[in-house]
Parts: sequence; C-alpha cells; structure tokens
Amino acid sequence: MKKNIAAIFASTILFSFGIGIYDFVLPYLLDARGISFTQMGYIFSVGAMALFLMKIYGGHLSDRFGRKRVISTAMTLAAASTILTPAAPRAAALALLKMTREIGYEIVVVLRTVALYENWKGSFMKVVGAATGLGRIFEATGILVAGQIVGIYTESTTIIIAGAVMAAASLLFFIIYHPDRTNSKQAAKRITLKQVVRFDIPRELKVLALFRLVFNCGLFTSHCFVMMLFFRDKFALALPAVAIVMFIHRISLGFPMLIAGHIIKKQLKPCLIIFVIFEGVTIIIGGSVPKSLWLLATVIWLSHDVFGAGLWAPILSTMIQKNARSESRGADASIVSAIGDLGKIIGPLLAGFLAGKTASGEWLMGSRDMALTVPMIVSGALMVLSSAVILLLREAYE
Repeated sequence: MKKNIAAIFASTILFSFGIGIYDFVLPYLLDARGISFTQMGYIFSVGAMALFLMKIYGGHLSDRFGRKRVISTAMTLAAASTILTPAAPRAAALALLKMTREIGYEIVVVLRTVALYENWKGSFMKVVGAATGLGRIFEATGILVAGQIVGIYTESTTIIIAGAVMAAASLLFFIIYHPDRTNSKQAAKRITLKQVVRFDIPRELKVLALFRLVFNCGLFTSHCFVMMLFFRDKFALALPAVAIVMFIHRISLGFPMLIAGHIIKKQLKPCLIIFVIFEGVTIIIGGSVPKSLWLLATVIWLSHDVFGAGLWAPILSTMIQKNARSESRGADASIVSAIGDLGKIIGPLLAGFLAGKTASGEWLMGSRDMALTVPMIVSGALMVLSSAVILLLREAYE
C-alpha cells in the first residue's frame, strides 16, 4: 500500500512538471503561428470535446482492467500527443493533438484520486489534498522553468521536453505501482455506448456534476489561452515575468490543498459555497483593474486560488468519493468529471467569441487588452453563479 502511494506521488511530480511546461508554452506557440483568438477558442474547446465520453469509459475500463493499466496508458497518450504538437502543420491538427493530450491528462487526474482512495481510505481528504497540492506545485515549477528556457530554446523544443518528462512519469508509475487485486479489477462488466451515456449515478453526484459544469464554463473562459496572453498583452510583461505570475498561481493553489484536510473538517457544504464565490469575485476584480495598476491586479487575481479552489477542491473530491458506489467507483467519479468537462468545451468557445468580437471593434473599444479583459469578467461571473447549484445538495456534509 505504501509503495503504491509512493508510486502515485512520484509519478504525479514528474507528470505535473511536464504539464506545467506544456500549459505555459502552448498559447504562445499558437500566437507565434498567427492563430486568431477565435481559432484558439476552437483548439482549446475541441481539446475537451472527446473527454465527455472518453473519461466515462476510461473510468469504466479501470474498473474492469485495473487502475495501473489505464493510468499508465493515459499518461503515455498525453506524452505522445505533447511530443507531436510542434509537428502539427495546421490548426485542425493542433486541435486533434490538444484533444488527445486532454483525454490522457484528465483520465489520469480522475483515476489518481480513485487509486488514492482505494489505498488510503482512512485519511482520504488529507492524502488527496496532499497529492493534488503536490501536483499543482510541480505544475508551477514546470511553468517557471518553461518561462526561462523558452527564451533559450524555441516554443517547439520546450514542448517536446515537456512530453519527454510525461513519458518518464508513465514508465515510473508502471514499474512501481502494484495494485491490490481486490481493487484493481472490480466486478464491472463490458458496457455498450448506450450504457456509457446513461449517467445512472446517485442524485448527489448529479448535483455535483452540474456544479462542475457551470463552474467550468466560467473557469475555462479565462483559464485557457486568455490567461497567458492577458498578463503579457494587457500589462506588457515579458515571458519570464508572466511565468513567475503563473508559478505563483499554481503554487497558490497547491499549498492550500496540502492543509485543507487539516483545517476543514466540518460544514463542508457552506465552506464549498463560500470558497467558490470568493474565487469568482476575485477573478472579476483582478480582471477589471486598469493596466497601470498591474501589481494590484495581479495580487487580487492570484488570491482566487489561495482562498478559493485551493480549499474547495479537496472538499469536492471528498463529496464525490463519499457518494460513489464501491462496485463502480471509477465510473461514477469519471461520469461526474466528464459532465463537468462540458464546461471545458463551452468556456474556450465563449472566450474566443468574446475576445474576437472585442478585438475586431464590434464591441467596446476594440483594443487587444480589452479583448482579453472581457473574458476574465464573464469568467468570474459564471463562477459565482455556479455556487447556487451547491444549494441543491440534500446532505449537510457536517
């Protein structure tokens, strides 16, 4: 059991480091190729489309064939698509590779939580907070490193390095992880496509899935191509400086997760609502501050994870695992995540639409910095709206 936990944590460190490099460099690679805001929206949106079914089926496959095989395969898929990204000749090919990377990444994130629960049920909220927080910290480290080496190498070379690190994580996990046979292969049977889309999950999970959907619509209106370009273009920051901001962004999400399980033990439902509202409000304010006050805007914007997702994400994971059925835990958790991923499709499309209309002069002043500000404001507003869905939960989670 301890060896499995070590495998999960070690592979999380490497995989997250590669993800951080990729996430930072990709928007600048697209911008350097002259791809418009609207096309970027399509690329980031298409990257999430296949997740809706693939993540559900990935969870089911892990119930049938074991976490080890599916997680290792998903990591390898993410690594391969990352390495091939610089060779993509057109936007359509870039979108396909982005979609493949997202499938691998998201399956890993969901099933890593399931594997942690099966290996460490007693203090799950603490261990999932630690694992998720550690992942965010090393994503931040990858971003910081990317901001420095992208000036030495090209965007393409930097992304290939990211893929190589992800591949190393897959190999490490496959070698070290040895699942308990009672957990690695449940009694799940082969299912058809019709059964995949039934969404036969408990009511509480349906509410949590709806919350994730609305929240992700907001989150990915800003946390797509917009976020990286916002700080460079609105505040005229150099890429190493943007990397520092994004490093703090990931770190500010990671460290609260490390302690969330120790400080939040009761009243999970009201805590979830409060932290989600705080996150949305700070995104709105941070995105609205004039560009002459870039330091104030950055500090406010960065606080959205310190007192927002950094604290509520472990709460949400705990609620999902408490309501997931033991015989289909991987599938149940994946269904909730997959429904939420519909927001990853809508958010970037909305961002591309808003930024494109504003940049073209059809809306407002037509400036590039305003084109990146509008999606930020809409993003925060949708996050605040998502908190109302949490009120539909019947349990108090005290």
